[in-house]
Amino acid sequence: MNIRLKMYASLRKHLPGTEIGEEVKIEVEQDSTIMDILDRYTIEESLAKIIFVNGIHKTVEYVLEENDLLVIFPPIGGG
Repeated sequence: MNIRLKMYASLRKHLPGTEIGEEVKIEVEQDSTIMDILDRYTIEESLAKIIFVNGIHKTVEYVLEENDLLVIFPPIGGG
């Protein structure tokens, strides 16, 4: 099955060659969770602080569906 994936800020390094806000299509196993995607890209759960699927906040246990848009943000810092 295919999903769409976007990563922002420091997480973009896991999707080399992408522009800010650019999504990539990836193939995943049926019944894959968000945690499976984090593992696939070697992203520690603590670094994926804000997670949306189709614009709705989700946890890492969420089971992805065909053509979902998964968006992941790292912790936001200010100064």
